[in-house]
Amino acid sequence: HADEEGIFLASETISFKQLRQTVQDLPCDLRMVILDSCFSGALTRSKGGKKHPINIQPLATPTRGYAFLTSSSPGETSQESDHIGGSYFTLSLISGLRGAADFRRDGLVTLNEAYQYAYQETLEQTLGSARGVQHPHFDIQISGANEVILTDLGRSPSRFNFDKTMEGRLSIYGTNARLVSDIKKNVGRPLDLGLEPGNYRMILEKATGSFAAEVSLSSGQTQLLLEKQFS
Repeated sequence: HADEEGIFLASETISFKQLRQTVQDLPCDLRMVILDSCFSGALTRSKGGKKHPINIQPLATPTRGYAFLTSSSPGETSQESDHIGGSYFTLSLISGLRGAADFRRDGLVTLNEAYQYAYQETLEQTLGSARGVQHPHFDIQISGANEVILTDLGRSPSRFNFDKTMEGRLSIYGTNARLVSDIKKNVGRPLDLGLEPGNYRMILEKATGSFAAEVSLSSGQTQLLLEKQFS
């Protein structure tokens, strides 16, 4: 939890300014913070100057800099849902890292892809909510030759591949009916998701109704799922 000034940790409050300075003082080339709390956008608030899109030049230089990703803008609360059992932003980000944010279909999820996916999903999921639309924020200042890769689907223990013809809101439940991913599946775009081996229940919400499938995933397996498997 947090207010406009900082994060609450037990009986202590860490100001956003103090947190940001502590991270920037770390003796490492690349620093990244993902913060999901109310008013967390205060962490990205800059003093003067203008933000510009990240621009990584094709030079043989190390990747250096920092990235701050926050679940809401400086003046917003970060919303949770009983349906998903937690935060819209965090579930969107995790789903993106599992593969939903792999827009280039190269098996890799980059920092920019993960943020763009979490932003769009959080925005869409909070449209019409009582507290209003939630806007994740970012402050990224990174230089170097390489993009920052957060996940490599090729290293996932097992994967689901959803056929490109499938369309709708896809909710995936794992052990103890825990929601592990909630994804808007667009028609015409195949989707790979890296998941742990186990049993899953999937719900596909379409304009024509709700459809379910019970599936198992073995270690090392990549399983193709078709819409006709849902009933």
